[in-house]
Amino acid sequence: QGERVNVTVGATQEVKLVVERSDGRISGVVHDSDGGPLADAFLESSRESDSAAAASGSAVRDGRWSSFWKAPVLTDADGRFTLTDLSEGKHTLRAFRRGGGEAVLEHVALGSDVVLTLQAAGRMAGGVKFSSGEVPDEFSVFARNEASGYSRSDNFFRTGGAWSLAELPAGSYKVRVTTGRGTAEVEATMTAGRNTDGI
Repeated sequence: QGERVNVTVGATQEVKLVVERSDGRISGVVHDSDGGPLADAFLESSRESDSAAAASGSAVRDGRWSSFWKAPVLTDADGRFTLTDLSEGKHTLRAFRRGGGEAVLEHVALGSDVVLTLQAAGRMAGGVKFSSGEVPDEFSVFARNEASGYSRSDNFFRTGGAWSLAELPAGSYKVRVTTGRGTAEVEATMTAGRNTDGI
């Protein structure tokens, strides 16, 4: 968490910083929504802040950015995984797979053996039109789950106003459309394994 220091003119302040050990391990298994093991799931971990002000879900939201710099761990044929070289403290785990689906488990202690269950993803779709009834030739749609930090976007050209975003995990989303003549935003909810149409 670092150490706060006051620096004054003409004085030298001495600071002692202690680097956390990174030899912790967390293992477990990833299941699909039917309870079967997933041999093609990826695992990432994010160290949770010790600050009392840290909000629930902040570790997984931050981890979506930091995970760019480290390779995720792949589950074996039995759906099992082991995360190594973890720093001391509680961790948030995120399991996901190509083709959609995600599971998040917070406050996991080092040495734990856990189970994560991926819920099936779905497709969100709808239409865009102006208040005049016209449809735009070109527009962009951006969907974001504020709680988890998950987001998807796409551009659409001459689709008659139709759009869709595939492989969205369950949750509540803010959906924003942008055109050359303005923007609009609505809220929509995805249920695990079901499509949400008519947005």
